[in-house]
Amino acid sequence: MDEHLTDERLRQLRNDTARLRELLAYESAEPPSHVTEEELFGWVDGTLDDAAREQVRAHLDECAICSGEVADLLPLRARPRQRSTWIWAAAAAAVLALALLLVLRPHRAPTQPPVARAPRPVTPPQQENKPSQPYANAEWNALVAQALASGRLPHRADIAWLRRGPEILRGDGEEGAETFRPSGAVIEPDRPELSWPPVAGARYAVSIYRGDVLVARSETLTRERWTPPRSLDRGSVYLWQVEATSASGSQILPAPPTPPARFFVLDRRDHDDLVIARREHPDDHLLLAALYARAGMEAEAQEQLRALGNLSDPRVQRIQAHELGRSSYHPAPITTNGAQ
Repeated sequence: MDEHLTDERLRQLRNDTARLRELLAYESAEPPSHVTEEELFGWVDGTLDDAAREQVRAHLDECAICSGEVADLLPLRARPRQRSTWIWAAAAAAVLALALLLVLRPHRAPTQPPVARAPRPVTPPQQENKPSQPYANAEWNALVAQALASGRLPHRADIAWLRRGPEILRGDGEEGAETFRPSGAVIEPDRPELSWPPVAGARYAVSIYRGDVLVARSETLTRERWTPPRSLDRGSVYLWQVEATSASGSQILPAPPTPPARFFVLDRRDHDDLVIARREHPDDHLLLAALYARAGMEAEAQEQLRALGNLSDPRVQRIQAHELGRSSYHPAPITTNGAQ
């Protein structure tokens, strides 16, 4: 009996050590940086050399934030500064000529006050035939315009590290396939339902951590699912694990080499945007796909692109061809209990 207890204790220590290493690796992860302000202006003005331009192009393809900055800067580049100077000079000359005419001609009471007309504005070539802005939210207009122009959705790049480690088989219909949900995903509800593979004859206790701080722990459970009693903080990454205890002993799940079960609770801005967009534009699947992609919810973005069907617009077809073939999507549905 003493040897059995010693072996169990050694196994427990090994599991705890492996979990500590995973936590340290997670804590050391840093999201990628963005391009500098000088690089953004150089990209817009066309002054970057070939190597720098290619590097910025690759970053813009993956970063919605920097792409949005470029979209804001492009109209500034398009303003015809020299032409505008000549127009206002001509307007000033016209006003001066009108003043001289009024001084030299005989005075008479005007039947209507003279009206000075401003010069007709010149539309920059890039803004001719510009489509109307369908949304009151300017950022939504920029997201959809960027997707149509680039043929890609504005995917969130700063959370790719959530999915580090061996992939977990999902949705393949295999009996007994190990699945920890949610794991390696961005989720919308702040009280997600957690589920895990069964262990014969076991009772369970679930723990949720933010960093190295325990934020929630379940009572003893007999089912392989649990929902935390209180809302988790939005915009935060959480790690969760299950202690399964049976007649053969205790074990921590997921156990190495399976990666830790981590998820990111969608931040308040992206959550509110999705709630409003689903309420006000429920059939605008391209807008919803762009918002889901920006939030990092790739499976949901893919579902919205499928809902578009076979449209004749070649720009939409290009987005569908690129995005529906992405290998990084996880087709299994993500639990959304409590989402509005």
